[in-house]
Amino acid sequence: MKKLLNLLKKFIDNPLVQLLIGAILVATSLSEAWETLSHDLTNSNFHSHHGVILYGIAMVLKTLPDCIEGIEKMTK
Repeated sequence: MKKLLNLLKKFIDNPLVQLLIGAILVATSLSEAWETLSHDLTNSNFHSHHGVILYGIAMVLKTLPDCIEGIEKMTK
């Protein structure tokens, strides 16, 4: 059981997995909010998908340095 939990932790902590999850969160949230996004922002009419967009963007930005570092190591 401990081995399975360690594998799961390695998978979840992988920067590429986090980047993919963040990108999926941003894409799916934007698809839901796209039609009313400007209206919602100007009228301060916030919903959960707006928070998910911000969280997804934060996840993507958080993983970019790790991904870039990995790409640089692979190209050397």
